[in-house]
This record gives sequence, structure tokens and C-alpha cells, in this order.
Amino acid sequence: MSVLDKMKQQAPEMWAECAPEIAQRVAFSKSGQYLPLQRIQSDTDRFNELMCQRWHGAFNAYQVALNYCRHEGVSLYNQEKDEAHRNSDFKFRAVSTLHANSCVAAHAVLLLLQAGLAQEALNKWRSMFEFSCFAVLLRKGDQELAERYILHAHVEDAKMLELEEAELQQNEKSYNKSTYDSCYERRDELIEKYGKSYNTPYGWAVDATQNKSPQIKDIVRAAGFYQYMSEHKAASMSLHGSFDAIYNISTPPSLHMKLWGPSSYGIAQAAEQSLLMLLLSTVDFLNLRSSRDVFVAMEVIEALIVRAQDMFASIEKQIMQLGELNSFGEKHPSPPSGEGPDSKAELD
Repeated sequence: MSVLDKMKQQAPEMWAECAPEIAQRVAFSKSGQYLPLQRIQSDTDRFNELMCQRWHGAFNAYQVALNYCRHEGVSLYNQEKDEAHRNSDFKFRAVSTLHANSCVAAHAVLLLLQAGLAQEALNKWRSMFEFSCFAVLLRKGDQELAERYILHAHVEDAKMLELEEAELQQNEKSYNKSTYDSCYERRDELIEKYGKSYNTPYGWAVDATQNKSPQIKDIVRAAGFYQYMSEHKAASMSLHGSFDAIYNISTPPSLHMKLWGPSSYGIAQAAEQSLLMLLLSTVDFLNLRSSRDVFVAMEVIEALIVRAQDMFASIEKQIMQLGELNSFGEKHPSPPSGEGPDSKAELD
């Protein structure tokens, strides 16, 4: 018997133990499950079955492309890491780390897509997008730019420790102040070396962006990816809790729905955009070392990713033609045309 089955059998006892004051008011079916929860679990199981049936081939293609990108990245890193260390190759160190982070984020995107959480996958794509922009800028730049990028972690660490120290002092907790002070001293040394602008969130990119206080949009523009800035902004709105963001790929624009769970809508868009960023991140890392094997690997990677993107697009087209959308949400009536924000808020 699985752990889940045991939990279902023990549901009444769990309620009585965790919430005895309301246990008597909870109505269970003969199987021992709370009736609304039983229906919700049934809907969840059915949704997961449909997701697997419809997207199985595309998910597999995504996984194959990711596995190959990861394999080529690890192989190149293992071959070159010792020489890169001896030569103080900061560019190799920085771009290899960004590629590793991109592979991890791509894996997280896949898990979110399999769960029917396209908007959350797009939020993770936001990280992949930034990794790719940084990688392009660092690959095109010199070793000094890469060194500045790596050392800038000390500036961000100091900001975090300042907040942590303030919290400890506020709560009157004891701590080793010398540990914090040593980090602050290292930050101050770097600011003295590179200038006050180094103390900004993206201070490492001042020269590369020709901006004394660069923002992410300046790095994106310098990397040549500004056409994706609107998607980045949309993902940021959702990620940072903006109320009822107008851009939610998990909900069709034609439906006025408040989602309370997963949806089968928007899967292809999040997958295609994430695969593109995985491709760019991998190519940028492999391009640090030119060889026939690297060029062959890049051709294979591009073919695998295009194949996966095509599979997602084809499946989504079939679903849209059938007019099938499965989601956990509350549908609202369509608002009158020209309705303003206040009226929309009333609907919600």
C-alpha cells in the first residue's frame, strides 16, 4: 500500500488529531474521505492524466535536448577547467557557471510544465533569459569584464549581510561581527578599485553598457535581446505579486478566469521560449572553445531544440482546434466592451 493510500485511509483520524474542535463537523464518505476533497483529488488525477497523454512526446523531446546540452556543457567544463584555472580565465569560469545555472533552471521549467504551471515556468524563463544576456555580454567582452562580474558577488553578499545584521541587532541576538565586517571591507576595496558605480545592482556592467548605473534593460539591450524585454517585464509583474497582471499565459485572453491551480494553456509558449534560452546559453558556452567537435555538437543541439519546439507547437495547435482547456479556475462572465479597471475589479 502506497503512502498516499495510507493517508487517505487515515483521513478521519488525521482530522481528529490535527483539528479536534472541528472534526465532528466534517462529513466523510464511506471511504473515509472528505467529499469535496475527494472530488478535487479526482479532478487533479484526471488533469494529470490528460497532461501526460497530450504532452508526453513533447516533454520527452524537451528532456532529450536538455540532457544533451547538459552533457556537452559538463564535458567541455571537465576538459578545460584546469587550464582555465591556471590561466586565470575568468570568462570561462563566469560563462560556464551561467550555463550550469541555465540547465538547472531549464529542468525546473520542465517540471513546472509537466504540472500545468505555464506562468510559473515563464517566471523561471525570466532567470534563463538573464543568464543568456549575461553570457552573451561576457563572451563578447574581455577578461576584466568577467572578473568584475565574478567579484561583484561580494557587493551583493555585503548588501544581504547588512540586512541580516540589522535583523540580528533588532532582535538583540548575538553574532560574530568580525565575519560581517570582513565582507564589508572586501566590498569597500572593490568599490575603491572600480568606482562608486560598482556598488549598484549591475555595477559590473558599467563599461559594457556605457551607463554609470546600469539596469537589466541596459544589459539586455547591449546583449541584443531587447525584443524580449516585454516578456521579461510581464514575468516580473507576476513574480513580484502585481495585482491581476494583464499578461498571464496560463489563462486564455478570451476567458475571464481566476486560476486556483494548473492549466493546460500556455504550455507551448513557455516551453519554446525556455528552449530558446537554453540553446543560446549553451552555444555561448561552447563558443568559448572552437573545435570541430564543438561545431558538430552545436548543430545537434539546435536540431534537438527545434524538434522539441515544433512538437510543443503542434500539440498546442491540436488542443486549440479541439477547443479543450483544462484548468482549476473560477470563470467570470465576459465584461462589456470598453469596461474600465474598476468594473473589472468588481467582477473579481
